[in-house]
Amino acid sequence: MFDELLQQFDFMHILIRLIMSMILGASIGFDRSKKGSPAGLKTHSLVCIGSTLVMLTSEYCFINYELGDITRLPAQVISGIGFLGAGMILVTGNDRIKGLTSAASIWFSACIGLAVGIGFYSGAVAATVLEIIVLKLLSKHISPQAKYTTIDMYLEYTSEFDLSSMILLMKDNHIELVNEDNNLLKNLQVKENTYSTLLSVQMLGKIDTEEIVELLESVHGVNKVYDIN
Repeated sequence: MFDELLQQFDFMHILIRLIMSMILGASIGFDRSKKGSPAGLKTHSLVCIGSTLVMLTSEYCFINYELGDITRLPAQVISGIGFLGAGMILVTGNDRIKGLTSAASIWFSACIGLAVGIGFYSGAVAATVLEIIVLKLLSKHISPQAKYTTIDMYLEYTSEFDLSSMILLMKDNHIELVNEDNNLLKNLQVKENTYSTLLSVQMLGKIDTEEIVELLESVHGVNKVYDIN
C-alpha cells in the first residue's frame, strides 16, 4: 500500500522522492566527507537530487505531453556525469591513479537518484546500503602482506608555509613524506599568494585519514588538505 502511494505523481509525492534522494545521496557523501574527499556530502546530495529531478522531468513530459522515450533524458545523466567524475581522478607523480573511488561514488549517486525518480525505491535503498557497506568495510581492508600504507593528499598553502616544520611534525607522529619522484612536489599557483601540491605520505599499518588531515591542517600556512584516494 505504501509503495503504491509513492507511485503517485503529484506535488507531495514528487517532494517525497526529492527528499528521499537527498537523504540517500547524503548517506553516501557522508563517508567521503569523513575521509576528506572534496566530493563529499553536498556534492553527492546535489548529484542525487539532480538525477531524480531529471527522471521526474522525463516522467512529466511523458505523462502530460506524451513526448518521446521516457529513458532519453536519464540516459544523458549516466553518460554526462562522467565529466564530473573525471575531474576527481588524478595521476600522481609516482604514476598511481587516485580519486577513482570518489568518481565512482558520484556516478553511483546519480544512478540512485534516477532509481528514486522512477519510483524504484526498494532498489535505491538496497543499493545505498550496499554502497555504504563497501565504503565502510572494504575500504578498511589492508592486505596482510602490506606493512606500509601510502595515501596521497592535496594541499593548499600560503607563502608562510614551512615544509621542514611539517616534516618534523609528521615524523613525531610516525608519518613519512614520500618524495621519490621529483615531479611529486610540483607547486602550482591556484590564486594570488596561494599554492597547491600533491603529497604522498606513508605510515606503518593502518592510516587514519581524518587524523592526518587534521594534523596537516594544523601546520602554519596550510589552508586546505584533501585526501585524494
